[in-house]
Amino acid sequence: MQEFGNRVQLIRENVLLMTQAQLANKLGITQVLLSRLERGIGGNITTVFDIINYLYSQDIAAMYIFSDHFCIDMVSEKSNNPVAVGSQIEELIKEMQKTIKMIWINY
Repeated sequence: MQEFGNRVQLIRENVLLMTQAQLANKLGITQVLLSRLERGIGGNITTVFDIINYLYSQDIAAMYIFSDHFCIDMVSEKSNNPVAVGSQIEELIKEMQKTIKMIWINY
């Protein structure tokens, strides 16, 4: 359960860009229960299914959550969540700006 909780936390923070309170509200559970689940010390099968169903509604398939080779970047890339996509675009723009600046300096 600890590993599942860690993955939920990574997805919540890096893909959904939500607080515990926001995700808990979407799931209809308390923030305390979500916190305990993320730390691997609480939760139940109903909550796990609720999380999986919510993530699926955000285009995050369970196979990415339970993969032996879990990678948050892979989850982000596969997500169609507009907030996550926007965040990815912002990072690409920053990288392009750095590259252009380096080219300009060295020119």
